[in-house]
Amino acid sequence: MHAEISELLAIEPSAAPLISLYLDTSSVQPRRDYEPWLRGRIKQLSQLLQDPRFDKAAARVQTELEKLEPQVRGVAVFACEDPEIFRVYPADEPYENHLSVGHAAVIYPLVRRLDEQLALAVVVADSEQARIYTVRMGKIAEAVAVTQTLERPEKPGRGASGAPRHGAGYGASQLKYQRYLRLQTEHYLKEVASVLQRVVEQEHLEALMLAGSERITKELENLLPQSLQEKLLERARLQLTAGQDEILKLTLAQLGSSLKAARMSRASSLVQEFREGGLAVLGVSGCLRNLARGQVEELLLLPTFEGTARLCWSCNQAAPVTAEACPTCLGELGPELDLRELMARQAEETGALLEVVDAPELKAWEGVGAWLRYPEERVS
Repeated sequence: MHAEISELLAIEPSAAPLISLYLDTSSVQPRRDYEPWLRGRIKQLSQLLQDPRFDKAAARVQTELEKLEPQVRGVAVFACEDPEIFRVYPADEPYENHLSVGHAAVIYPLVRRLDEQLALAVVVADSEQARIYTVRMGKIAEAVAVTQTLERPEKPGRGASGAPRHGAGYGASQLKYQRYLRLQTEHYLKEVASVLQRVVEQEHLEALMLAGSERITKELENLLPQSLQEKLLERARLQLTAGQDEILKLTLAQLGSSLKAARMSRASSLVQEFREGGLAVLGVSGCLRNLARGQVEELLLLPTFEGTARLCWSCNQAAPVTAEACPTCLGELGPELDLRELMARQAEETGALLEVVDAPELKAWEGVGAWLRYPEERVS
């Protein structure tokens, strides 16, 4: 989905109306429940715009929607006549129906979907084997296996007949044998951690879940580097023999609650960091200022966050819609923009992570806050 967002961000502002359409196409009986709403919305915009270029683009959109495969549950469509633009992005899950027209593509629903579809690694391990799965967009990939081959020496304390032999060295030999097994298991779990780190980095995974015996998963957790421990969401009981369907069911069931708790904690930490004068900013103006500077590492929004602003043509800083000139450079202000869309665009363009979190702490700060890459005072 990052590729689709990058494509849309690369589109230059259009001279003609650019259609941004998101649809819920999941209904089967009848197949196209969205059609009455879409026809009405197109008619409304056609009468408002009085632009044949919009009518032509809208007609093409309706024609292409007829070709959708039945299994497509959601779709995003972007269309324009000048310059000619047509993009169709089918999805596995429905969108909320939305159609708008502007000079640039609306990307916030795509960014929100990317935020909801966390990609993570699931490790199912016991004392002799581990399987590392990748779960992305509700689908599970084939596992990477790591196996421990133990060269078990003869157990101490037994004679040729196999009967126990209790001599002076029995206790020491038994301890040596147990130490050997512990060292082998530690070596094996270090290899699991190394392979896991490689998978997480190569697949750009954002979270991690450990499953299996409590003892092994706890030992593995202690051996993980700090970068992976920070991604850890859950430790769960699951047999190594579990099939992919069972693993996926467990993962998705626990992921929602774990992710919600992790993000709530992240929001609480953000507010505390701000109060202590750390790498955090709260409120619309502070977040917009730092987004424009490329200084935001992670942007947190309430699900109910909304609002509008105007961008300065000269310095690209945002200003209230009631402002007559840019408060920063007194430059001319552009048209009114949706704040969610503006922040989503700036976050994507500067490599910031956007997360939507239902955290009460943000309500007192206009519903938005951000972690910063470095202190504000370092910016000239």
